[in-house]
Amino acid sequence: MAGGQFTKAQIVPIDGNGRKTPIECMFNPREYTISRSVDWKSQNSDTSDTGNKVFVGGSAATLTLELFFDTYARRQSAGAVEDVRKYTAPLWALTQIGDKETDRASALQKNRPGKVLFQWGSTWHFEAVITSMEQQFTLFMPDGTPVRSVIKVSLEQADRSTAFHGASGGTSTYHVSQGIRERAAQRGFVGDLRATSFGKGS
Repeated sequence: MAGGQFTKAQIVPIDGNGRKTPIECMFNPREYTISRSVDWKSQNSDTSDTGNKVFVGGSAATLTLELFFDTYARRQSAGAVEDVRKYTAPLWALTQIGDKETDRASALQKNRPGKVLFQWGSTWHFEAVITSMEQQFTLFMPDGTPVRSVIKVSLEQADRSTAFHGASGGTSTYHVSQGIRERAAQRGFVGDLRATSFGKGS
């Protein structure tokens, strides 16, 4: 948060030549989820009812989030409302086949979508590939133009150096979140903070 303004989350396209122009989120996500599975299998055992657990491998972390777009709320006048697809099209472009890349194992040239970097200020980043995207339109103008939309995105970790938290000593998402919880507790609020002014994104 700089100068009283919330830092905007952004998705940065990445190709072989480095980062491209960031795609700034119109509104910061209300929440996001990081998950990872660890694979075990059970071997039959005559000494344990649960069998022997054998580790067979892990998997990349997955980040899922919803992004909100609303040009109706940002309209300059009643008759000047932009098509929300103007702002969501760059995200869809990230799922399309781009420039050719060399497969290191086979040395073949293959077309594929590029990697992306989900970044929210300096607290952390998540370098990944987009594995799924779903868009829902929820508000329309009389002529059918969509002006409000929610995009659900799933990203899978593509870089071992992905940082899940910021550098120590700096303002982090955790500190902001903890402050919200403390203020809510002081006012005796114990419900879902996401449904109140305490937990709304910007």
